[in-house]
Amino acid sequence: MSDEKQTAPVQEQTPAQNPAPQEPQTQEPQPEDKPKAQPSYEASAVQEDRSGKSHYKNIGAAFAHRDGKGHTLNLAATPVNGKIVLREPRERLDAKRNAESQARDTQAGRGQDQGQNRERGE
Repeated sequence: MSDEKQTAPVQEQTPAQNPAPQEPQTQEPQPEDKPKAQPSYEASAVQEDRSGKSHYKNIGAAFAHRDGKGHTLNLAATPVNGKIVLREPRERLDAKRNAESQARDTQAGRGQDQGQNRERGE
């Protein structure tokens, strides 16, 4: 009995048998180069206390698809009652409210100025 192991002969591969890897036509940005996607909506679980007051707990976010025809919902938890509320992120909501408030103030200011001009006969 021989303890020698037999090995298969090594065949050299020619370029036709082992073509060089193709370079990608377009190079995608590395993950650290991509801007972080902002959620379209925050996902919250809603629970009512004994007095009937609603309490919101942030459990995830919804991100818009590139084609604008849907959202992906990422959840860290699933509410027991099955109720999930999707709302615009608070920063965006606050900015929108501030802009609306400033617009109302501006319009109200113009109305007062015009009213004063009318009283003076201008």
